[in-house]
Amino acid sequence: MREPRGERGRERIALVCNEWSDGWLPPGGAVDPGETCRAAARREVREETGLDATVQRPLVVLQQSYVDATTDEERFTARYVVYDATATGSIPPADDLGVHATEIEAARWFETPPENLHDGELLRPYLDVRRRSERDSL
Repeated sequence: MREPRGERGRERIALVCNEWSDGWLPPGGAVDPGETCRAAARREVREETGLDATVQRPLVVLQQSYVDATTDEERFTARYVVYDATATGSIPPADDLGVHATEIEAARWFETPPENLHDGELLRPYLDVRRRSERDSL
């Protein structure tokens, strides 16, 4: 989720911390029955950041296995799609976000991906708006 021109005239990205992640990550979640992937992305952004997103093309599609930290057993495998999306506006306090009260611990705009980006090694090249802007202008 990016804001085309933030407060300082630069693009920014919206990220969240939720109850299960070990850092900041893009807003997102599961696709509901009968829902398209893009519609799910729009809904999840709204639920987790309060922003109304215009969802564009996928930036990356990853296949990931989720492993139970206590048993070290694979719980499920899922396709993880990160979309290019735009929105503008203020992000409300975390207490006003998420489907249930403790889902979202924090949400905010960033000019660059933070050091504690969840799955940072995989996501950083796609979320760094400065690098993307330079690459897209070539």
